[in-house]
Amino acid sequence: QRILEDYFEEVDPDGEIFNAPLDVTLLDCNVVQPDLFYVSGEQTNIVKEARIDGQPALVVEVISPSSTRKDRLQKMQIYQRAQIQHYWLVDPREKTLECFAWRDGVYALVASGMD
Repeated sequence: QRILEDYFEEVDPDGEIFNAPLDVTLLDCNVVQPDLFYVSGEQTNIVKEARIDGQPALVVEVISPSSTRKDRLQKMQIYQRAQIQHYWLVDPREKTLECFAWRDGVYALVASGMD
């Protein structure tokens, strides 16, 4: 999280990083609580006092043994339908990162790596 904060502070000082628990109400009315998410400086109007009303620029989910299916399938479909531009999956057990980007109506894997 700190690495992301440092990066976004450099490239978009008006943006903010948030982490769970904080409700995010997507435009399709789904309410989610991503593990970590980023709202760009251009999106600050979606930040409310106790929630986010709209699509963050980036959502990060940290996979655990009990959440693998939910994060890889259910949440990915929700975020894809909501057209969230970037979705990252972090698996601390496997030490992997998968970065998906919204491309032509679906998520495309644009980067992945291992520690």
